Amino acid sequence: MSKNSPTQQNNIEQIRDLIFGQQMQAYEQKFNELTVEVAEMKRAMNASFDKINKALDSLAADGKHANSDLLARINDADNRFKEMLAATENRLNALLNQLDDQSAKRDQLADYLVEMGNRLRNGAGATSAVGEVESAENE
Repeated sequence: MSKNSPTQQNNIEQIRDLIFGQQMQAYEQKFNELTVEVAEMKRAMNASFDKINKALDSLAADGKHANSDLLARINDADNRFKEMLAATENRLNALLNQLDDQSAKRDQLADYLVEMGNRLRNGAGATSAVGEVESAENE
């Protein structure tokens, strides 16, 4: 194979330019346009990803704040409920104690009246029956 002289190579390039020149320039221009468009799309896509990541971070932070706020409100409500339950239980116990005291007093009064009735029926005086019941209560 022989080497082409620089003049022959120049001639070949000129012929190639004449045949394919306009097409090659059009392809090169289109390629450059597509390269620029891809770079712009890449920048836009990266900007969109950054915005999405910031929005997700913000949502996560808001969610954590909302969860901690809700948890604090639930704990507060639970504490108030426990306090109200304890107060209600104490009040109920006090009322039950009063009821027991009143019931015991009624039982004592009933026993007293039965004893007086028995004494009166047996012929003992009412004053002696009262004195005996009072002395029994004091013991």
